[in-house]
Amino acid sequence: MRNPSVHAYTTERGIYLNDREIRLSRQSNTPRHELVREVRAALRGLHSAVDTLSQTVADQIGVNRTDLRCIQMLGQHGPLTAGQLAEASGLTTGAVTTVIDRLEKTGFAQRVRDDVDRRRIYVALTPSANQQMSAIYRDLVAASAASMGCYSDETLTLIRDFVVRGSEITLEHVERVKALPADTDLSAQRADPS
Repeated sequence: MRNPSVHAYTTERGIYLNDREIRLSRQSNTPRHELVREVRAALRGLHSAVDTLSQTVADQIGVNRTDLRCIQMLGQHGPLTAGQLAEASGLTTGAVTTVIDRLEKTGFAQRVRDDVDRRRIYVALTPSANQQMSAIYRDLVAASAASMGCYSDETLTLIRDFVVRGSEITLEHVERVKALPADTDLSAQRADPS
């Protein structure tokens, strides 16, 4: 029996996505347009699974999604200045200061002075936050590594390039969306439901 909260499941015939029940073909004779459709569906499924995981982790550790995103940025990049964290997370410097205050109050982050330039302050995860996040993600990291073990170096290079290019395309689109006028028809409809 499949779990409805899981966005994808595997059977002996392939991987299925719950929202559209699309069978991901493992046949080499699948037409290109079908493969493209399946890749898009798989990416939507992956995005949905990552979104569900992020919400679950945020709920588990008692923070909101914005705070979790900053915790993840600090885990990925190491100590950052408030400005660097704002840039990495897409938040304003004012918003990131509020996040840092919350993370410091809850014991997830600490402000640390630079050893060389004492005026410079970095934000870093606390040792206990590092341990907690490592424990949460340890099994996922191991399963991902095991999953990648079945691919050749050539295939992993292709996957890496595809993911990097997909990230670039997404971030380019973020800038296009930011440039849209705030008074679009959709925002007007939300403000005045009549």
